[in-house]
Amino acid sequence: GQKSAHLLSLMPEGARIPVDMECMKLLQIEIDARNWTIKAKSWIPDNLNSPEENDKSSFKRGKIDDVGDHLERASSLHDRIRFKCKNQDDWVLDGEDDLTKMYEMAESWLEKYDEYISGDNRRKDSRIRVSMSKLHAIISELNRIPLNLGNPSVKINRIYSQAEEWMMNYFSLVKRCGIECSYSPNNGADEIGADKAVKIAELEEAVYSAESDISVDLEEAIEMKDLLKKTQLWMEKSSAIVPKRSARKKKRGNGVNEEKHKMMEISNLIEEAATIPLDIADELERLKIEHSVTFSWRLQAHRTIRDIIAAFEDFRKEKSSIYSSSEVKAATQAVTISANDGKERVDPKLDTKAVASSSLREQFERRTSRSDSISTDITGTSGSATPITLEVADKNLFSLVSALIRSSKSLNAATPEEKIADELNEVISWFSKSFKIMDTSSEVFDRKNFSKLDKLIESGRKLLKFKSFVIDDIPEDPDLVNDLRESWAAVMGDDIERLCDLQIQRGKFLEWCEKADEIVSSSDKKISIETLKELAVQSAAYPPSSEVVLRVKKRAEEATAWAAAAEEIIKTGKRISMEEAKEITDKADKLNITCQEYKTLRNALRTTRGWIIRVKKCGAANGQTHVTGVTELINEHSNFIVTAMEEVSKLKQAMCGYCICRLPYEGFMIGCDGCGEWYHGPCVGVNEEQAEKFDKYVCVRCYTLRVYKENTAAVAGIVRKWSSAKGLSKARSMDSQRYGRKVRQDERDI
Repeated sequence: GQKSAHLLSLMPEGARIPVDMECMKLLQIEIDARNWTIKAKSWIPDNLNSPEENDKSSFKRGKIDDVGDHLERASSLHDRIRFKCKNQDDWVLDGEDDLTKMYEMAESWLEKYDEYISGDNRRKDSRIRVSMSKLHAIISELNRIPLNLGNPSVKINRIYSQAEEWMMNYFSLVKRCGIECSYSPNNGADEIGADKAVKIAELEEAVYSAESDISVDLEEAIEMKDLLKKTQLWMEKSSAIVPKRSARKKKRGNGVNEEKHKMMEISNLIEEAATIPLDIADELERLKIEHSVTFSWRLQAHRTIRDIIAAFEDFRKEKSSIYSSSEVKAATQAVTISANDGKERVDPKLDTKAVASSSLREQFERRTSRSDSISTDITGTSGSATPITLEVADKNLFSLVSALIRSSKSLNAATPEEKIADELNEVISWFSKSFKIMDTSSEVFDRKNFSKLDKLIESGRKLLKFKSFVIDDIPEDPDLVNDLRESWAAVMGDDIERLCDLQIQRGKFLEWCEKADEIVSSSDKKISIETLKELAVQSAAYPPSSEVVLRVKKRAEEATAWAAAAEEIIKTGKRISMEEAKEITDKADKLNITCQEYKTLRNALRTTRGWIIRVKKCGAANGQTHVTGVTELINEHSNFIVTAMEEVSKLKQAMCGYCICRLPYEGFMIGCDGCGEWYHGPCVGVNEEQAEKFDKYVCVRCYTLRVYKENTAAVAGIVRKWSSAKGLSKARSMDSQRYGRKVRQDERDI
């Protein structure tokens, strides 16, 4: 202090010297350096080399900005020294090293924890995450710095105060949640309710408080939040699998069909529950009950599936005894048409209803009613409700499968056995459809059922690929799925083979339809009744509702009826008029049929028409025909099936008349001595006087007939004369003699 006062007293004296002296400048630097050191030492604590004791000291801390400025002034003092000395760079002011050390500590802390103190953490997109122990370490490090850092110090202390207050309130909860935390508030909070179960409401309150009261994300609060989310997710999954009874009733009342969960999910939830320190005892108990019930049901289902495998083997034997490829084909020919009377008759040996046993049909019908009830009544249970029992009194295939399906639908957990039940449901549904087709195999030939058969075969082949359902392995019985599939696949393979036989028969039906339609629809060539009857017999194997079958049957029935009527007319000798004959033959022409009866009637009709033409040409109505000719025509008509009674009446009337005029007896009549016919005198040009002069009267007809006969005889003689060798020789001899006489006569005349 005395040295400083002495230096200060020298300054006025030196100022009065009018010479610029270097020593004066050095004196001023010395005085400024002493003042700098005095101020610097006021900021330097006595225990600077023991930082852990700084937070306990009560000295006034210098502001970091003031310390920085003071260090800059120290640097300017160094710059004012102009002379150079050895080791001058190592010169430092008294207290400069300590103050620099303090300033560097502060700068290092600010740089290290800049992310915590820069900006407003509440307004950042992502808040800083830090543990309570880390905050405590930051504050401890801050307290060891013997400087006042200003706002950064205030901000980090505020964050620490918020976190410390939250930790004091919820430290017990942190410990109960099993969250590791090396920080302890030392207020006994860890002893309060250490064994008390954690409630979700407590977690929600603590998480909400941390988010709203602390401007950073406290590590312990984040872990608590993650635990809350984990617990809530666990609770959601648990409630979805095993909801409370009230929620279960509500869902059932609303008709909600819940999604099923796998057994693995239930097992995982039970295992995960051990890692959750919250109060989830009720939910865990429901899960365990659900797991136990489901596992017990699965074991029972395995026994039922084994029974189903055995039932499928019996089912195959039963179907094999009922059906065979030949029986299925024969079933399509159960109805036959008699060739004698054209009526349909059923062969009891081939009746399609007799092919399938009544017991098998009843089983399928019962199965259909059960499947309806399964689809409408069973919507699944929720929670640990006891599933529908698998026990059935009747151990037949359909009862066992229906029980398995109904029971699997009542489960809340998805199991491989339920997948098996779904597959069996598809399989049994397929068998029901195939049975319906084979039980009424004639309907296969109906065009509206073509696609049903094709789709059924296609769906059966698809099922045999075992790709419709993906079934997980069953560790308890690894061969169960394969054994089951082999059992029903064998039955399905047999049925598909039978259905393919029906498909072949259907192809033949289509060929028959094309052939029958071509025959029936043809107008170029008449169809024989035998062909129609054969088509009718063949049509009995096909559906009666088919258009072609109906046409064939109708045509065959009409043709058979026509032939029977025509045959009766011919056999009984019943005579019919030309109009009736024309109507009957026109009907046959309309049916476009031909048979012996048709030919007979058609020939009879042609004969009658020819006879009528001859009657008209004979001129009997005008008396131009001899009575014998008329008689012959009438006698010929009496043998006809088709009559022309009008022409016969005219002929008979002609026979009842006289003369060439065919009029009744009237006036003078003269009789012919040749034929006995009477003639009116005026008609033949003879009166009574002339008649008295005749010894014998020959009518024109008889005379003409006589002349005709004489001329015919002469012509016949000439023909015989010139056509025989003997007559020809005699004729030539006579001609030669005649010619000789003529020559000799001519010579005598000369």
